[in-house]
Amino acid sequence: MSDSTTSLQAPENKNIYIRRLVLAVVLLNLLVYVLAAVWLRHSWNHLQTGVSTSTQNIALVLENSIDGMIGKIDVAVTGVLAEAEENHARGKIDRKELDHHISRQCLAVPELDSIRMTDSEGRVLYGKDTATSPPVTISDREYFQFLRDNPRAGMYISRPFFGRISKAWVFAVARRVNHPDGSFAGVVYGVVPIELFTRLFSSLDVGRDGAISLRDTNLAVIARFPEPDGVGSSVGQRSTMKEFVDLTRAGKLAGTFSGPSSFDRISRIFSYRKITNLPFYVVVGQSINEMRIVWRTEAIALISMILLFSAVTVMFSLKLVRAWQQEKRIDSELRNLNQQLEARVMDRTAELSTINQLLQIELAGHKRTEAELDRRTAEIEHFIYTVSHDLRSPLVTVKTFLGYLGQDITSGDRERADKDMEFIHSAANRMEALLNELLEVSRIGRENQPHEAVGLRDLVAEALDAVAGQITAGRVDVRVNGCDMTLRGDRRRLLQIWQNLLDNAVKYMGNQPSALIEIGCEDLQGERVYFVRDNGIGIAPEYQDRIFGIFEQLDRQSSGFGMGLTMVRRIVETYDGRIWVESAGKGQGSCFRFTLPGAEQSHIHRCQE
Repeated sequence: MSDSTTSLQAPENKNIYIRRLVLAVVLLNLLVYVLAAVWLRHSWNHLQTGVSTSTQNIALVLENSIDGMIGKIDVAVTGVLAEAEENHARGKIDRKELDHHISRQCLAVPELDSIRMTDSEGRVLYGKDTATSPPVTISDREYFQFLRDNPRAGMYISRPFFGRISKAWVFAVARRVNHPDGSFAGVVYGVVPIELFTRLFSSLDVGRDGAISLRDTNLAVIARFPEPDGVGSSVGQRSTMKEFVDLTRAGKLAGTFSGPSSFDRISRIFSYRKITNLPFYVVVGQSINEMRIVWRTEAIALISMILLFSAVTVMFSLKLVRAWQQEKRIDSELRNLNQQLEARVMDRTAELSTINQLLQIELAGHKRTEAELDRRTAEIEHFIYTVSHDLRSPLVTVKTFLGYLGQDITSGDRERADKDMEFIHSAANRMEALLNELLEVSRIGRENQPHEAVGLRDLVAEALDAVAGQITAGRVDVRVNGCDMTLRGDRRRLLQIWQNLLDNAVKYMGNQPSALIEIGCEDLQGERVYFVRDNGIGIAPEYQDRIFGIFEQLDRQSSGFGMGLTMVRRIVETYDGRIWVESAGKGQGSCFRFTLPGAEQSHIHRCQE
């Protein structure tokens, strides 16, 4: 009777076990699917936020750039206006003198195609390419008519038009010229080529399908990039994007929206800004499809792992069922096989645990990636803020001394005018140097230079030759611990690591009576670590993390822009390495240590002293 009861219960127990196992596997896979869906949604939102931030920052930079450019142009036009009205006050315009003054103003503002001036009838008589018979007339131009009819008008920016003299698409920055009695004497205007903005926009990285446009207050195109049919082919086309139109009508000076472009129907995330005190909107768009490709790559990788996980759990479940059936079938006959079966179950459980651990590691890796993206976003925001600040300073200097220059030229003070030009030239040189260094930093990691085998000893020797003058002047003793090894990578970038660290060590050596720099490498806990050590002024602990940031300088009076260590850090990171500084504090010297696993050969001799 007992055996019969057991026989009846066995199929029922088997069905309950299988149902529970299937339920557990389904619930486990559903949990994984839900977590994956949440992560994919978060990843998409994070990418959208990143693209929105990028377009907003580019629009802000363009707003400042265009505002400064138009400001310089207006200063030049105002200078010619003052000269012309002074001529009118004397009763006669000296054409040679006025044309010469116009030429000087144009040379000071390279963004201008030319500055020209008309008489009260609209005949263009002064400036570049105006010696024609009969003279070109612009009396039909809207900016001429507006300034003629509005005695109190200030600067006026025209709609784009095809120049009758320049034979290109341009717009005018114009001001009214008055006789001494206040009556209308003509118009002086600066000719700004549309191509200038096309070149500016093309220099910015907004992706393969990105777009940048400059529009007037009616949302009509002034300049656009890209422009497949040539410069000026889209001038005057108005935006039909409803959200953009609604935002501007609501008086929003800046905003972000998405949708298909009215120009090429490509869906993009757009950010726009109204340029302060100017009738311009700058609009920057990045392709949603490009963002979708990045997201789709991440999604495919995650889905592949989920499918693999599902396959493993199903296979594991089937094996559990078979093992359970086998155990119940032979339990009464072969007790000794029970231990083997339990061992197999434990092994399979260990496999599942390992897979779960791998998934946890992968999720942790994604979190680190998100943290790195947040850090890079913060770094870009700091970068843009700092660049805007450092570029504004020389621009302000140029604008200020252009004003002084106009006053000194008017007063005939040649000596002071020459000094004004020296200040302007110095500010322009500083701005050019800053832009060159920024361009150099931005290229790191994006260049496709061929890699080559480079001896570390040769790199160090070349770096020492580059800073030999500073070393000799500072009476610095340099000691090199021989590292007979070979690196593989971009020789110029690898050289910049040691050269910048050596230059930094010499620059901040201080007044050490026995200045010393040590260069070498060592094996620490199975890792190859390179170092440049000095006994200079040292670095306080609170500055040791900040010095690798862009534009960070311990001594603001020192030369340069604070980008040397930033460049070193980025080069090291392109070779999957890391860099840090060790210093006991002020006056205790510094030791910069870094790794370059991505540049090391598969067989490298150990560091030797």
